[in-house]
Amino acid sequence: MIMCLCILLYGPGKFSLDYFINRKLVKRLANISAVVLLLLSFNYATGQAKAYAMPYQIEAITEDTATVHFYLKNNSILPKKVTFLIYQPQQEGNNTLVKWFLPFQKVKFELPVKSKIYMASDSQVDTVMQGKRIDSDKPFLSIDKKINSTTLKLNNRE
Repeated sequence: MIMCLCILLYGPGKFSLDYFINRKLVKRLANISAVVLLLLSFNYATGQAKAYAMPYQIEAITEDTATVHFYLKNNSILPKKVTFLIYQPQQEGNNTLVKWFLPFQKVKFELPVKSKIYMASDSQVDTVMQGKRIDSDKPFLSIDKKINSTTLKLNNRE
């Protein structure tokens, strides 16, 4: 009777069937929640994927000032971190944008015509940090009116 009273008060603990079922369920939920938390943290850490408008230099611009909006899309199943160096016409310096792209995420950009976008390597970032320009390198994308409202693939191979 004392043994039954102990089981009634404290339960079977590790020896019960629901303990084994719950333990496997908790591990599975922990794995799923970790993946979901990781995906949400990528998006939260970089902000919402909205239009990125680069600031214009405040001076008289005599060239064509039309802006073009387009989308860059990650067609990979893996998240990708990309560092963009953006040179705009009539602007002395560059704009640097570091962005995490989730799998199949599409991000909108708005830039003036004749801007150049570089997907910067570490050596290019080091060059820019030293105060030099990388205009002589081949850009990832040169902005013109033909790409207005189009979606471009982020991966170089595709």
